[in-house]
Amino acid sequence: MTSTVVGNKRPIEQVDDELLSLTAQQENEQQQQQRKRRRHQFAPMTQFSNNTLDEEDSGIRSNSETTVADNDAFLEESPSGYIKKVILRNFMCHEHFELELGSRLNFIVGNNGSGKSAILTAITIGLGAKASETNRGLSLKDLIREGCYSAKITLHLDNSKYGAYQQGTFGNEIIVERTIKRDGPASFSLKSENGKEISSKKKDIQTGLS
Repeated sequence: MTSTVVGNKRPIEQVDDELLSLTAQQENEQQQQQRKRRRHQFAPMTQFSNNTLDEEDSGIRSNSETTVADNDAFLEESPSGYIKKVILRNFMCHEHFELELGSRLNFIVGNNGSGKSAILTAITIGLGAKASETNRGLSLKDLIREGCYSAKITLHLDNSKYGAYQQGTFGNEIIVERTIKRDGPASFSLKSENGKEISSKKKDIQTGLS
């Protein structure tokens, strides 16, 4: 079948191809917009991995195999000391909250008032900061959840890679706990990976984290 050209008019087949290409481009843009909207519809404080986002964006990735290999190599080289998990009990707005973190960049996503800043405050307090240094209260007691007697912050730190701190004593993980009470002083506890308390002195925690 031959195409008929009249004057400067384009062949019908060429017009059809351009229309199909334009339609496919519009559909692709709509799909990308839908993916972006879905990312903003996660429940408050929902955790999702990079793998989830990568699967959704598989159509626009390039050199993915090289990127994955580079990421794996970087993760192998990540030193000890990063925070693996945060556990909060009756701290600020959180009654019982757990958050697992990776060795690289982490994003905390949630609606306004869902407690994102409280997590950062907890990490700061758990590592030995004063309440006044967080701009969230004048006293540690102000950070206890309303109606509760005490609050506890537990931080799990990786101790399995190079740069590990006293690995023979702590193992592959260091656990830092800070307990806040309304009618008494706050206390520290530095534990090994199996939960055995190694020290309750703040200076020992600061030494291990320095």
